[in-house]
Formats: sequence, C-alpha cells, structure tokens
Amino acid sequence: MSNNLYDAFNQWATRPPDERFASMEEMLRKCKGYYENSCESTLHLKNLNAVATNKEVNIAGESGRVSKLTHWTFGQLSSKANAPANYLRTLPAQVAADCLNFGFERFKQSDATMELMFQQIPDENGQMPLPQTPGPNPLLLRAITSEKYKRIWNWEVVEKLQDLLEKGWRVPPARPATKDQPGTRRATEDDVLADRAWNLSVKVGDPIAPAGLYASDHDMFAFLIFENTRIYDGTDEGLSRGVFFENSEVGDKALRCTTFLYRHVCGNHIVWDVSKVNKRRIIHTGKARFKFEKVFKNLTGYQTASAKHDELKIRNAQEKRISQNRDDLIDKLFTKLHYYITREQLEVAFDYAELNSATDGDPHSVWGMVQGITRLSQETPFADVRTKLDRAAGKVMRIRF
Repeated sequence: MSNNLYDAFNQWATRPPDERFASMEEMLRKCKGYYENSCESTLHLKNLNAVATNKEVNIAGESGRVSKLTHWTFGQLSSKANAPANYLRTLPAQVAADCLNFGFERFKQSDATMELMFQQIPDENGQMPLPQTPGPNPLLLRAITSEKYKRIWNWEVVEKLQDLLEKGWRVPPARPATKDQPGTRRATEDDVLADRAWNLSVKVGDPIAPAGLYASDHDMFAFLIFENTRIYDGTDEGLSRGVFFENSEVGDKALRCTTFLYRHVCGNHIVWDVSKVNKRRIIHTGKARFKFEKVFKNLTGYQTASAKHDELKIRNAQEKRISQNRDDLIDKLFTKLHYYITREQLEVAFDYAELNSATDGDPHSVWGMVQGITRLSQETPFADVRTKLDRAAGKVMRIRF
C-alpha cells in the first residue's frame, strides 16, 4: 500500500474546464475579476426577505433591490431559516421563498446584522457597471458572513503564489482529465519533471492540459512543487518538497496550506510516497490576515531550508527506536498521543508500517511509525480524523523516547 496524497488528483478529476488554468497569470486575472466586480454591504437580519422571480428564489434587501443567489448562498439562506436546502430546491420558487420567510420570522425583533458580498452581473450587452458602485444591473449574492469574518480574497492568495514561481516553485504537468479537454497540447522538455524516468510521470510528447491551478466564484486550489533541492532519505530516488493551497472567499472553507515531502508526481496528480505532511489551517476571523502573511513567510524558509537539515531529521528518526516490543511501543505512543489517536488506530498504523518496512524502514522506529500513521490518515475518509492523525504523526517526530 502506497502512502499517497489524492487532494490534487480529486481536483484534476472533477473541475470543469472554466475553472482550470494553464498559468498563474491567467488564474490571477480571473480571481481579480471576481474581486473587481464585487461589492459589500451590511443587512439587518430583520429585513431579510426571500422573493420568487422568474421561477427562482432571490433575495430582496432593505431598498427592495432584488439579488440572485448562487448555489452556495441559497444554502446559507436556508441555514439561516433552519430549513433543509436540498429539499427547498425541489419546491416551486414561491413555495420555497415562503418557507424561507417563515424561518426568517425569528429575526423580526433582532438588531443583529450580516455582511453580504455581491457580484455585479453584466447587462444584456455584456457591459459591467463601474466596480464597487451600485447600478441598475442585477446583483449576484456570493456570500453571507458575520461581522467577525475577515475575508482573504482568492486573488491575494494567487498573487502570493505567483511570487513563489519566481523563487523556483512550479506547477507539475498533468494529462488531460477528459477527452478533448480545452488547452490540451504536447509536453515539451520544459514541461517534464526531474523524475521523468518514473513510468507514470509525463514524458516529452505526451498530451497535457491545464491542471494544478483551479478557481471559481466559490474557491481556489493550487498545487506546486519545488524540485531544486532533492532530499536523500536512503533511497535512490530521494524526496522533493510540495505544497497545496486552498481558500474560499465566500466563507465555505478556511485558508489551508499543506506542505509535504514526496517521491513522485503522477500524470493525474496523485502524489506518491509522501512523508512529513504538515497542515496549516487559518480560519477567516481575528488575526487571519497576520497568519496569512506568516504562512508565506514560513514557506519561503521551508523552500530555502537545506536538504541536509531534513536528511538529518529523517536519518535520526529512522535510527531512533521507540521499543522493540509492539505492545510496549503502542503503550508509549498512546500515553503521549491519546488526545490525537486511539490505541486501535496505533495498532493499525503499526501494521501499515510493518507492511511497508521495505520503503519506510523499521516499524519499531520513529520514522516507521510516522509513516504508518500518515498512511492511516490517507486512508481515512473524515477530514477531522485526518487532521488529528496528521498532528499525531508530527508529534511522534518531536517526542523524546
């Protein structure tokens, strides 16, 4: 069983053509377009009103101006009304609007407010009103958030990622995800990765298509690698550094930065033989912007860190044994990590480490158990459990035995 990451693969397999980008510049233009055609306002909850127009549910503000809803904001409004969004979507527009307004009745005596983020919609001639100004064009409601929400725009993340490209990071090539995918071309010498000899990597002349960079009016995802420094871990191939970035400017998800060491990247963006997975999650509240800047500052240090530093840590972890006895090893780890991992999970992780000892080393060692826990994490379908397991794996490296 391989210790692989599938985050980038899932994006590669599911994103529609209009959310895929062949370059960071193209992605930045798209994300800035969303920003420049957006405006924000505050609405008292007691004035929240759903209306049915042209067989769809819209929202009317205090001025009576009607705004369209995205799939996401319809779900947010349904949540405000304590109503099931999926069921409301099956109802006639007027019935669904009446149900929402019935749920909104509980806000009639409230002075609470919510923050709305709109996007201007072009008129029938394709003309857009001046950015950040009201006009006769209809609006599209993209987000409903509280006054505590600290928005980090997708374009701000992408602009930081563009700086990383200038420092040697790159987006790995990928094969087309669908037949006749727009932007498909033949890979050149500049496209292929350093591990070109690996049988699943993209070769010169293979068809490739936009992948690794994705953005919509809802979220963004980027996959970058740094091949300039190869880290020796006792194998012939060695390891390189990689990173995933995710963000949503409409309140759907936190800003996430996942760094890792990897051995290979497949042509469908499965990342193979991963270790030292480190996940940073920034919620859009409080000091979110300060933490956002700090993530990229730390990433610069991660990039420039000497390979010798990582190699030494890996070698020490490979040589340091927790215990020669399986049960004693699990007892020691459970005592230190019981908040993050169960005894049963540790037992499964040890079995994974033992099964993959040819590549991961001694399952009784720190490195073997780090790899075993990481493998277990990648097999776990629940994000909250994966987060705890990844933290447990990271803490094993820091425990003194």
